[in-house]
Amino acid sequence: MELDKDKINWHATQDVLNERSDAKEALENYPKLTTKPPKNMTGTALDEWNRIVPLLKKNTSVSELDFRTIEIYCNAVAMYEKSQNQITTRGLVITTKTGVQKANPYLATQNESVDRINKCAKELGLTISSRARIEVARAKKKHKLNDKFEAILE
Repeated sequence: MELDKDKINWHATQDVLNERSDAKEALENYPKLTTKPPKNMTGTALDEWNRIVPLLKKNTSVSELDFRTIEIYCNAVAMYEKSQNQITTRGLVITTKTGVQKANPYLATQNESVDRINKCAKELGLTISSRARIEVARAKKKHKLNDKFEAILE
């Protein structure tokens, strides 16, 4: 679904617009996120850190307060990949030493990883819906700045 910025409802009160502006400004005052990863991070988690942190710093109001959320996200991505590799290698069903077939235990680990990834992704603005909320707020602010008649009324 494509967002038609001309059809967005722009009828926010001046108080609401001021609150949004103040909130965005306040977000910029938090300590900036360091690009240095946690000391114990390695492998896939480190690769994900190096991929995602520059994107977050460029496109969101991420701060040092988000450090652990990003760490959890990156570790969950690494666990997801490890689980997927085990599922691909061993299959969805495994046979125990006693000959009983059961679901591969890495399926549960993979599902837990997906849950963590989704929770962190929503918090960090990594999902399409969370980015859409950010972009709608930006579009509203841009529209307000470009509306000459609104500027006259203020």
